Amino acid sequence: MRSIIAFIVTLAILAAGILGWRQIQPGANSADGPWPPPRAVTGSEIAARPEAKLLYPGAEVLYRPLSNEQTSGFGLSFAAAEVDFLTKATPDKVFAWYKARLLALGWSLGDLGRGNIPEKSFVQYKRGTRETFRIGIQDPRLLGVFLGGKWPTDRTIVFVRYTVMPFSAAK
Repeated sequence: MRSIIAFIVTLAILAAGILGWRQIQPGANSADGPWPPPRAVTGSEIAARPEAKLLYPGAEVLYRPLSNEQTSGFGLSFAAAEVDFLTKATPDKVFAWYKARLLALGWSLGDLGRGNIPEKSFVQYKRGTRETFRIGIQDPRLLGVFLGGKWPTDRTIVFVRYTVMPFSAAK
């Protein structure tokens, strides 16, 4: 069931990322030179970044996949590190916790609002021409409709994705 959740959420985030990547501003570097580097990146490289290691305190992790930049019949896809988790914290507390840490790492606020199904709301940050970081709050009723099963309504279901858009698409 977790792989089904990841697939549906990945499709929703992919659509949002493709539509919004051109609005991202230039930015960040690392000790090893420009980040992201002027080439394709892997999920493992992204997972090593400080922002990919951010996890809300007390989170119960459901799923934590990595994906590499790759070419498919649909064209280029982004590289990403994501985590889906449950927490007893309110969405506002989760959003505020990530905001404080991301702003300190040089990110700027991008889009916010109602997300794609099954997201109830999201906040997206941006850095440079290729990076996005999205925090989405999932609707347990819609997850049940689309993925089946019973989802907890007494906790917040959170989806976090750190994405690096394809190098050739950002030129």
